Amino acid sequence: MAEFAVVHHDLKGGRVVVACLFGAVVLSSCAQDAGPDTADDASVEWQVDPSPIASVGLDESVEAELFGRIPAAHLLPGGGFLVLEAQSREIRAFSDSGAHLWTAGGPGDGPSELGYASDVGVLADGTIAVPDLGGWKIVRFAPSGEFIEASAIDRGSAQLVGAPRVPMTGGTIPLLGGEERAMAPSTELSFSEGTTVVQMLRGGEAEEVFRSPGGQGFQKAQDGLLRGGILPFGRIVAWDAGRDIIVVGNGHAPPTVIRETRTSRELPGPFPRVAVSAALKDRLLATRDEDRELYAEVLRSSAIPDSTPGYDRLWVDSSDRIWVRQYQVGAAAHRWAVLDSAGEVLGRVSLPLDSRFLDADDSRILIRRDTDIGVPFVEVRRLRPGRRAWQ
Repeated sequence: MAEFAVVHHDLKGGRVVVACLFGAVVLSSCAQDAGPDTADDASVEWQVDPSPIASVGLDESVEAELFGRIPAAHLLPGGGFLVLEAQSREIRAFSDSGAHLWTAGGPGDGPSELGYASDVGVLADGTIAVPDLGGWKIVRFAPSGEFIEASAIDRGSAQLVGAPRVPMTGGTIPLLGGEERAMAPSTELSFSEGTTVVQMLRGGEAEEVFRSPGGQGFQKAQDGLLRGGILPFGRIVAWDAGRDIIVVGNGHAPPTVIRETRTSRELPGPFPRVAVSAALKDRLLATRDEDRELYAEVLRSSAIPDSTPGYDRLWVDSSDRIWVRQYQVGAAAHRWAVLDSAGEVLGRVSLPLDSRFLDADDSRILIRRDTDIGVPFVEVRRLRPGRRAWQ
């Protein structure tokens, strides 16, 4: 039997509320409390060219470049890249120069169509895989965009999930699930408590590999209306899955890497914490003017953490390297640490504040940005690693 570690955390230790709901307040208020930044080590500083080698989404005259929502994109190993356009439920392929090559998928419940998709990836055999939560299937396409097959996802013993991910090398499908239970009412408020669970699903058998408190929900009848919300104390900050690993973090500890073999370990990399001062806690109670009384009552009855994690996003790139976005208060760019799956820092990268990291390989980085009116587009930029890169 394979050995694996299941990580449990209690609700009291929640560290995410300010990072998830009040990130801007925390970062502007706690700069002096952030841990030391070791990103000045020039030997591991990677450079990203300021100008893109390809951009798609800016030419309104090209139908394939009309994007409404881009939840995922993926670099292709032989050159070019894929973009998942969620509103039209299409996968669009582009060349290295940004020329449109083909479009696949589309809305519907047919074998090659997608009901709801939020991820796209390339399997070890080169086929393109898109998990479809709407139809509970994995849709596969050839590198040319030709439809190959759709295979049903056997949910079996899996708990309620948000979305399946691209199958890993051994065929395991990562899932993010959850549980919810009602809590005793507090005055006129009705509470519920959630738990977030990461599972690995194969052949209908789901194995839990990570568990974290998922947040407190609350509601109150006010002025004839039912008002409420969710306070994600202690929930999972971020998670992502690659070909052979899952990386997940919830703010209680450094991110945990779980391999498809079910072994797991915490990453030893640099993960400073950001302190939450008493003054900031007072400010949180007055954050929402419209629901101040309701919100203040909920916050007072909850454990506001004394610190938040020093990272807020995790990604696994095409080569199973782990990208960790670190807090850099007042910086002009996002700072990312790039680690191998054992946790060794390979390099650090600065990306524009208005960018969202999507994928990277040994010479390219794929990011999403938005125009001034909020229309998403994708850029490919040249990535130039430092001396310790790509071992």
